Amino acid sequence: MFFNINNLYRKKNSILIFSIGKLHHESSLYCIIKNAIQAWIA
Repeated sequence: MFFNINNLYRKKNSILIFSIGKLHHESSLYCIIKNAIQAWIA
């Protein structure tokens, strides 16, 4: 029971990490621009 829950959690977690990685890859240029603007304002 515990092993199954842990395995499911690990699968969900890896999917989440993959999704975040994909999002980061697609919006890295946006992030760089946003950080530059924030640094310029600050």
